[in-house]
Amino acid sequence: MIPGELAHSIEDWLVCGRRHLQIVHKLCVALLGVFWSATALGLTENYIPVASDYIFYTLGVSGVVFSAVFIVAYREYKWLGYTAFAALLMLNASAMDGTLAYLLGGSDFVLWLLPFLIYGATASCGYALVAARLEEPHRLATLKRFFMALAVITALFPITTPLWLYRIQLPSMWVPLNFLFFGMVLAQILPPLTWRSYNPIQRFILRTFPLVVAAYTCGAYLSHYLLLDLEQSKLNILHRILLMLFSAFSLTVVIYQAFQSAKARETAEREALMAARNQAELKLALQQSEQDYAQAQSLATHNRSQLATVSHDLKQPIAALRGAIERLDGSGPDTSSGRLARAVDYIDSLAQSYVGEEQVPAVEADVELVGSSHQGREKVPASVYSQTLAQMFSATASSEGIELKIECPEFTLYAEPLATMRIMSNLVANALTHSGAQRVIIGFREIPGGVMFRVFDNGKGMSREQLQMFLVEGSKGADSSGDGLGLGIVRGLCEQYDSQLSIRSRPGRGTCVRVIITAQ
Repeated sequence: MIPGELAHSIEDWLVCGRRHLQIVHKLCVALLGVFWSATALGLTENYIPVASDYIFYTLGVSGVVFSAVFIVAYREYKWLGYTAFAALLMLNASAMDGTLAYLLGGSDFVLWLLPFLIYGATASCGYALVAARLEEPHRLATLKRFFMALAVITALFPITTPLWLYRIQLPSMWVPLNFLFFGMVLAQILPPLTWRSYNPIQRFILRTFPLVVAAYTCGAYLSHYLLLDLEQSKLNILHRILLMLFSAFSLTVVIYQAFQSAKARETAEREALMAARNQAELKLALQQSEQDYAQAQSLATHNRSQLATVSHDLKQPIAALRGAIERLDGSGPDTSSGRLARAVDYIDSLAQSYVGEEQVPAVEADVELVGSSHQGREKVPASVYSQTLAQMFSATASSEGIELKIECPEFTLYAEPLATMRIMSNLVANALTHSGAQRVIIGFREIPGGVMFRVFDNGKGMSREQLQMFLVEGSKGADSSGDGLGLGIVRGLCEQYDSQLSIRSRPGRGTCVRVIITAQ
């Protein structure tokens, strides 16, 4: 015989095991019930809508129509999918709660098959919407094909109904379809995570509200199937709350996204128009400069020709003077005739220099004219300088893979415009061309008594000895392809126009050049 204690232990173990098996069995049946969703088929026959039903569907249809009109008005057609999806969800809710059966009549098709078809179409549309609204370059966008495949698989359920309707029981087909529908609802949290956020509040809503909807969905239905076993009428209320939550979130965010997208597009169009206008103004200014330059070059050539003609005509009188002086007595170096001879030689050398003068290169003539074209100070908005620098150097920075950032608040700069522009452009050109930087920051700041202009780069930097060398015109590095004039020109212009130049640079850390332009 088995001892008494051992028999009691075995009996306790068997009782405990049966309890555990009952719990596991009940849990499995409950979880299966979540996706079997018998209530999806258990419509209330002969259901008559009440006032709350009319209010609910009236508000829902109004919200969908308003959202569609708003999206079309702002030409953000990519968001129309959410309005269509919200309409399908409302139709699905009406099929589940008996409203649709009341409106269409209580036939077997309306009571049993039509809800299945609407349910499958809604789930398929939801997966397709997830695939369409996952935006690049977010890593979740790699799931596009997966969700599109789920949309096709889900669509096969209602499409192939005529093939299996009399071979497979309809309740059996609800099981996989419920799995797919439940997964579709949870998948709706993914697209907002990939959308561009225009401000912190919108970013918080995009990331928080879908999680709230998903948590409500899981909590409500698991509680129903595992704990509460709600009646169909109360379950319909859960469906409607879920529909209202999802519709409120999706339509509100979609409207906001459409508004922000339209606003961003309008801003971009305005900036493009401003850029086109600035480009046209620069083109006109360039044409005017070219005309002025051609006129100045023609005048310089004419003056040069006149000087050469005059100097050529002086040759004969100078030769006659020299002959007369040589015939004078006492033509030693210390006599009057000697001094006259030296004066004539000097005049002759000047005449020879004009007669034998080569044409001055166009670049030298241009620099000379630019340096003397305008010496007065003017009040110019700092944004004019920043926009001009952006127009001049943005393309170069982009082609070199350099991040160019310009920080310029609104204020007026009182300075000599042309000289100031030459200082700024030389400093920016040096930073982009010779610093080896990955990032260049240009900054304007109003200070007491003037304006501070700074150019910072994170390039290779310079030692103290290199900096002293580069400040001399014509000095350049061994690997430089430039003329070695940039910093020298800047230094000369700063001295000429009473501006303060300071440079801080560390090898391997970058360079910061600061110019203080005084307002006096």
